[in-house]
Amino acid sequence: MNIIKYLSKRFPGTKSAWAGFVCSWAACVLLLCIMPAAPAQSQEVVIPLNDVTKRVLDNGLTLLVKEDHSAPVATVNVWVKTGYFNETTEWAGISHLLEHMFFKGTPTRPVGKIQDEVKSCGGYWNAGTIYDHTNYYIVLPSSEINRALDIEADALLHSNFPQEEIDKEQEVVIQEILRKYDNPGAMVWEKMMDLLYANHYLGRWRMGQPEQVRRMDREVLVGYYTDRYRPENIILSIVGDVDTDAVLAEAARLLGPMPKGELKHHASPPEPEQTALRFRQDTMDVAQTYLAIGFQAPPVLHEDEHAAEVLSYVLGSGKSARLYREIKERSGLAHSISAGYYALPSAGAFYIEAELDADKIDETRRAIFREIERLKQQPPAAAELERIKARIEYSFLSSMEDVSGQSNNLAYYESLGDYNLLNDYVARLRAVTPEDVQRAAQKYLLIDKAAMQELRPEDKKDDATAAQVEASLREAVAETQFEAQAQTTSAARAAAPAPQSPAQDAPVSLHTLSNGAQVIIKDSNTVMNIDNVLSAIGQRADVSFAAKEAAGFQVETTKWATFAADEQTLQTNIPYVFTSGDVFTGPQTVVKALGTGRRAARSIHLLVTGQDVVAPPNELLKPSPESLMPHITGVPEAPRAHMPEMSIADRALTFKEVELGLKPGQADREANRCLQCGNVCFDQTAFDELFAEV
Repeated sequence: MNIIKYLSKRFPGTKSAWAGFVCSWAACVLLLCIMPAAPAQSQEVVIPLNDVTKRVLDNGLTLLVKEDHSAPVATVNVWVKTGYFNETTEWAGISHLLEHMFFKGTPTRPVGKIQDEVKSCGGYWNAGTIYDHTNYYIVLPSSEINRALDIEADALLHSNFPQEEIDKEQEVVIQEILRKYDNPGAMVWEKMMDLLYANHYLGRWRMGQPEQVRRMDREVLVGYYTDRYRPENIILSIVGDVDTDAVLAEAARLLGPMPKGELKHHASPPEPEQTALRFRQDTMDVAQTYLAIGFQAPPVLHEDEHAAEVLSYVLGSGKSARLYREIKERSGLAHSISAGYYALPSAGAFYIEAELDADKIDETRRAIFREIERLKQQPPAAAELERIKARIEYSFLSSMEDVSGQSNNLAYYESLGDYNLLNDYVARLRAVTPEDVQRAAQKYLLIDKAAMQELRPEDKKDDATAAQVEASLREAVAETQFEAQAQTTSAARAAAPAPQSPAQDAPVSLHTLSNGAQVIIKDSNTVMNIDNVLSAIGQRADVSFAAKEAAGFQVETTKWATFAADEQTLQTNIPYVFTSGDVFTGPQTVVKALGTGRRAARSIHLLVTGQDVVAPPNELLKPSPESLMPHITGVPEAPRAHMPEMSIADRALTFKEVELGLKPGQADREANRCLQCGNVCFDQTAFDELFAEV
């Protein structure tokens, strides 16, 4: 998201600096509601920048002037390329306090004079601080442009920074910080960003802490000002009903004498790669739970920037967004939910925020990641994408309608390297494809790259851990993957020629799956179909092979004789008989995937390995993986007494055939549940009989 569009939505600390832009943006959204979607092929948009003049003074200060004679107004915008990213940890928040002091008096304009002078000529002034810049602007009738230039230059070069005013503004800033402590939405955001970025300053509390602000005396402020407010670090952006040559001459006269000095550089440290889900619960005196989920995302000008921006709109911008429709409207899990994306020069953040009841938090987490997974499995439709891109484009172009928006955008893109980058924005946005959005979701919205912050009512905190939350989310994602694969398989089967009905006494067939596991199948007219068989083998591990292999099986119904694996697999990969070793977590997962209980696991062991199990029943029925592992898989160090040489199919048929079909009268309901949860719902009685016979 463009920083100019983002500020008014996210940061209360910027006060009313973006009020004009917010009003313009809101009007555009209202107009957009009655506009048709943009056509797939539209005319090239070129922002008229040929009337922009850039000049760099000898001391390094950059002047930008753009004539706009649509109204007799003008703005002078001092844009300093310093913000929260450029502060030391000791003085976090100093940029914001210095912003408060900028118009607090000079030798020729005592405290209050600047405000009175601007108002007396029909203008207004304001300022804002954010991660990568601080800016101070005046908007007034264009006939007073020289007065605005003189005020800005006077404040920039001659601010007094009186200690008594610093003391007052410290308390003002501290009250802003304390108000944030009372704002659960702001608190959960700050805490989530702190969790998401452990090293990078994007995770640091923006305005600092009260005790830090109180220690920022005049000496500290002047030192920071001297280090960072150097001409080469400043852009003066002037837009309005002005004469370029006259304005340039006056600006050069006022600011040319500013000493170049030495710019002191201080930047955020890099962020190490995140390798696991980060999760934290906190409590507050609130009636509902606040949830914020963040993902590290591409920085501004990155090749994925616009795909990530569109992705945020697809998932969570407005009532037509997927998260809103699914989680608020259809499921009623959350009172509100949204998503967004914020890009900065050295980092970015993709975030999802929700307000909900505490007892729905686990289900809501799962639902959010299921929606993300659906987008990973299936890109957005072209029509949906075009509507969203039209909204983003319209919002961006609307930010260029008034003189304030133009000066902000010119200064912002100049700070990134060149104000002409403005003209790349729309072209890059329009180039985003459905596959780009899908790829961005697959690349950035990963469970092990997420930071999840919950802010709960004080009596609603539980003992959930990051590992438990991650396991729950992975289960939800696996269910969604299986659902998608089942739909793909069903579509493929619907398009394929109808298979011949199996013979009454069909032979047993052996199938080798792509992961190396083998399945023995005997055709029969039971209610259990091949999807159920394959889900038992692979749904809880690697579902991707299931649809690929199932499409090749010309079998509509099956009778499961057993699982089996070749001798090499048994010898070298005992714990992972059913799938590749880098995916499955062990026999407990096998049992869970089969949905049959631990006694079935013992039977499967016997069927697969032909090996005797010497352990009492109570040992076999223990729930821990440690107790199950030796009996399900065999002990790798011990010699194995395999059955006589015979085919795997013959070996399997040595045992009693057990028809593992669905219980009578439950076919429709259980088949639907299988597709949703991935479990094969076996008849427990059948397994009990097998266990007893063994």
